[in-house]
Amino acid sequence: MLNFLGFIGFYGMFISFAEAVLTGELTQFNNLASDNIPTAIANYLGLAAVEFAVYSTIPFYVSRSGATLLQLSDTTTIVWSMLFDCLLYNSKF
Repeated sequence: MLNFLGFIGFYGMFISFAEAVLTGELTQFNNLASDNIPTAIANYLGLAAVEFAVYSTIPFYVSRSGATLLQLSDTTTIVWSMLFDCLLYNSKF
């Protein structure tokens, strides 16, 4: 199971890169100011680190708790993010 999830991420990286090339998303980096380039790189590396951590721990979580509890926690995550959005940013419900 771990190899399967690892290869999904590995091949997904190449598919995402191909989609970015085909849709022209990579040209958006030309609009960055030179002082913002390290920040953009740090954001992408941080995103990669968080996704690696999440996809590395999900198989252990599923094997211990089950897929139903994982789906319920995903649903409540959306509710919590909406609640914090309303409270922190004074957004309307």
